[in-house]
Amino acid sequence: MTRNELEAAGFVYADYLPQGTHYGQGDLYVLLTGSKTVRVYLPYASDLVEVATGDLFSPDVYYQGPIKDLEELLRYVQGALR
Repeated sequence: MTRNELEAAGFVYADYLPQGTHYGQGDLYVLLTGSKTVRVYLPYASDLVEVATGDLFSPDVYYQGPIKDLEELLRYVQGALR
């Protein structure tokens, strides 16, 4: 998944993270909806993508594992929105 693909799907790149989150070296994308905010974290050193909702400092992790493509990611995102 590229940044362009994620942004075309409605995600916004988070170019700043406050201290105290568990997100380390990687890219964080945010999808804002009317009911929830879903975050997708793509770490640099691993293929364990995280899909989470809730508080940035104490997220509710919906899925953590490998994802092969954007279509699969969007299925997990839809699940997190339920």
